[in-house]
Amino acid sequence: EAYAGINKDGTARTQRGRVLIFIRLEPYVSRAEIANYMGIGINAACGRVKELLDSGLIIEDGRKQCRVTGHTAYALKPSKESL
Repeated sequence: EAYAGINKDGTARTQRGRVLIFIRLEPYVSRAEIANYMGIGINAACGRVKELLDSGLIIEDGRKQCRVTGHTAYALKPSKESL
């Protein structure tokens, strides 16, 4: 129900666009870094990242040490199609 609600009211679309812009400006960013720097919950960041991955606008490109958690995480960057 919550997912349907954020899609219906436009929140997801707005967050999705903001997340895409952030990844374009900061390629090789982790999900936790997106959540931290954008001030959104990790669940929201992961949801928007999944949508962007599924649409082909971003890709996972290797792994990196996350600056937020200190753990190894997938690095996200824009796909060639989204540039």
